[in-house]
Amino acid sequence: KKGINKFNRKTLQYKKYPTPNWLKAVMVDFYVQFIFVDREEIIWLATEEGLYSIDQQTGNYNRYLKDPKNPYSISDNSITDILEDKQGNLWIATYNGLNKVAAADKAALKCTHYFYDKAHLDNTIIGNQIVTLELIDDKLYIGSTAGLCSFDLKTEKFKNYSVDSHKFWIQSIEPTEDGNFWASSPQGLFHFDAKKEQFNAFEKVDGLSDLSFLLGSSAQDNNGYIYFGNRSGFTRFQSEQFFKNTEKPKVYLTNIKKVNHDGEKTFNGINRKELVMNHNDYYVSIDFAALNYNRGEKNQYAY
Repeated sequence: KKGINKFNRKTLQYKKYPTPNWLKAVMVDFYVQFIFVDREEIIWLATEEGLYSIDQQTGNYNRYLKDPKNPYSISDNSITDILEDKQGNLWIATYNGLNKVAAADKAALKCTHYFYDKAHLDNTIIGNQIVTLELIDDKLYIGSTAGLCSFDLKTEKFKNYSVDSHKFWIQSIEPTEDGNFWASSPQGLFHFDAKKEQFNAFEKVDGLSDLSFLLGSSAQDNNGYIYFGNRSGFTRFQSEQFFKNTEKPKVYLTNIKKVNHDGEKTFNGINRKELVMNHNDYYVSIDFAALNYNRGEKNQYAY
């Protein structure tokens, strides 16, 4: 309620930006979820009741709300994340769509909106409830309650990564120096290889003590440690500590069953080189196993 304080770590001094009286009159609780400072040193505050900016020179506050009468106003008052790209454009995540503010339109906060469009699934944001944003090179990665997608700033194309078993509810994203990133979700932590576009998930059986990871609760330190906060504390690790098992286990056919008009026959498939099928065999089933006991349930098969 009292405003924002800026702490100078070199001088150990605070500078206060007190909440103006007009804001106190309209806000019961001034709960700031996220703070971002752009290249012009404007402070942006994300709250559940609108977006705010503070001019550090004057200390003046501005308030930006969704206005149904203004098609360029912000898409929702619940702001979850803010970042700035190399061109100085602001990207603002909300619980109802993504907003882009061109560098020249910051003062008026003229927004371009991106919403989920089921009529154009080949080029749409994955969902409207956006939780976190992360910019790596020219790709804006968007974490939402519906999963993960990216937006190519050059081609202006969306790409959906959250299909099948990778439909994670993203809570927070932390990039790594190799251009990849880690993310938290209620299902655990996962590593995303941006070049291969592959997920590698980690759960309780992998050593995580708690899966109740919190919204936006993550950080990195100068020693390369990554932190993700949960309801029991936090998980700390270095990305290099994780080793991927690249050894492909041998797959054996254990049992083969075929059915024809004469009945059902079962064969041992372990040492069998071939199986002859007749024209009247109308059903065949194959049991197989991979001899790997190191998290064997994560093995994936193709045929």
